[in-house]
Amino acid sequence: MFRDLIPALATKYHVVAPDYPGFGHSSAPPLEAFDYTFANVADVIDAFTKTIGLNGYVLYMQDYGGPIGLRLALANPDKVRGFVVQNAVTNVEGWNPQVVESLSPAWRNRTPETERPLREAFNAQGTRFQYTHGVSRKDRINPDAWIYDQALLDRPGNAEIQVELLYRYQDNVAQYPASISQWKPPRRPCVPAQRKGGRSVSLSSTLPATSS
Repeated sequence: MFRDLIPALATKYHVVAPDYPGFGHSSAPPLEAFDYTFANVADVIDAFTKTIGLNGYVLYMQDYGGPIGLRLALANPDKVRGFVVQNAVTNVEGWNPQVVESLSPAWRNRTPETERPLREAFNAQGTRFQYTHGVSRKDRINPDAWIYDQALLDRPGNAEIQVELLYRYQDNVAQYPASISQWKPPRRPCVPAQRKGGRSVSLSSTLPATSS
């Protein structure tokens, strides 16, 4: 969805959309070379914003962008001017019980069997589901979205990266109370946005944006 949204936002804003390590066209080092935790991914994005000189930005946070964006805000309270939040979970209450039920066995005891639901999220059926679930007019969705995403997900070694991140998502759940209580900047807007139909897992979901 962001490949269509970014050009529209770019008419009024300076939009920066880095792909996370292992996503899109960013490098995807193997698990032996990079520890795929959300803290480490946030550090990479933080370093990126500093390298290109972003001194102030609003975070567009969707899905994985929620926990990564919160980490950026905690590390840079003087730079993060606000949030646009779309389908990003930042508290335990926000989790879909069915999703928790599918992930919890692997979080408690990681085995090939308990990992199966995690891996199924990244096959062709799972990727298409992310775009079409809950959408009343599926004919309006460009199939290029999930076809392109799946091509990136099917790269050698990428499945292991995606499963590792989904497994490590439990680190974010443990951090929720601290994240919310620590980030209390005055007069910073939090704009919720909702889109039924799920998310794309192969493209970056944190979009730092500053006014043009």
